[in-house]
Amino acid sequence: MRSTLDLFIQGSQNLIAEKQELEKTKVGTLRAGNTGVLTPTGKVAGTCHRKTFLRYKGIELEPEDISRKLMFDAGNGNEDLWVNVLEAAKEPGIVMKREEELGLEWSLPSGQLVTGRPDIVLGTMRDLPQLGLEQKEFVPERGIELKLVSSLWTARDVLLKGKPKTIHLMQAGHYSWKIGVPFEIWYASRATFAITDYSQDRFFAKKNFPKQGAPLSEYCKYNEKGQILSVEPFIVGYAIEWNGKGQLVYNQIGSDKRVHTFITQQGIEAYYSLVERMEKDDTLGPRPENMDADGEPAGYDLCDSRYCPLASTCDNHEKNGLANWLGEVKKVLTFEAAASKVTK
Repeated sequence: MRSTLDLFIQGSQNLIAEKQELEKTKVGTLRAGNTGVLTPTGKVAGTCHRKTFLRYKGIELEPEDISRKLMFDAGNGNEDLWVNVLEAAKEPGIVMKREEELGLEWSLPSGQLVTGRPDIVLGTMRDLPQLGLEQKEFVPERGIELKLVSSLWTARDVLLKGKPKTIHLMQAGHYSWKIGVPFEIWYASRATFAITDYSQDRFFAKKNFPKQGAPLSEYCKYNEKGQILSVEPFIVGYAIEWNGKGQLVYNQIGSDKRVHTFITQQGIEAYYSLVERMEKDDTLGPRPENMDADGEPAGYDLCDSRYCPLASTCDNHEKNGLANWLGEVKKVLTFEAAASKVTK
């Protein structure tokens, strides 16, 4: 019998190969998982539309390896744990649908298809008499998007600052818009994050907490100075809905403070139309911007080479049109694939 490690590696590789084959069937379809917004002033926020274009064309910019699979598996495992807990509530009459059980499809004015798979949609069954036969249909009432917290800084933002990630608001808002029900985003941290001496100043920086110190939380441990020693495992949720102007509004569950975002239904549709036009217009469009939900600039530059493998390609080739840029991207990916085989 092979070693446990060999079995794990082989199983992971097999699952990655299966996923890659499934992805091939989705080429030419735009995905709600890549939601972004094109603002009225022409700014792109959310998922980089250039990366969305590559996925639309079936080009994997960062092919999944075992390390990345471990990360994705953790997110999938978090969803399974949530489902188990919600089912254990044994709420009578409530029906739960997951991902493919209640996917969504809609089309741009051109006819281009956009699809999506929300994590969970809760609803009820109602009678639908038809042709004298008793039938039932699912009536959605609430959607739930689940996110696993895997960093101290995300824990700080979503738990203590009352600040969900903008890209998560866009994705959940997209589902809410097209399914036609309110959604909630639930963050779960399943680890203890210790705050070292090095992290203290950054954690308590005035830009993060204008008043000295962070708000108290039952999920944190503090020292005598009011500094947080650690963030314990927690869950925190945000409710989102669309107002009458097609603008996304959210509030932390348990708080009455409502935040009006720059995210609009029109902006989401315009984003996908931009991606669809890129090849026809031979243009890459503007560079994406990292924006908070209120429209202000956020932490880091999305095009920084530390965060984006396309950084140098865009720097050197974006002015030459999409076709030239795409050719350079393929060269880089071919080179990296060859280098990977040599190192293995």
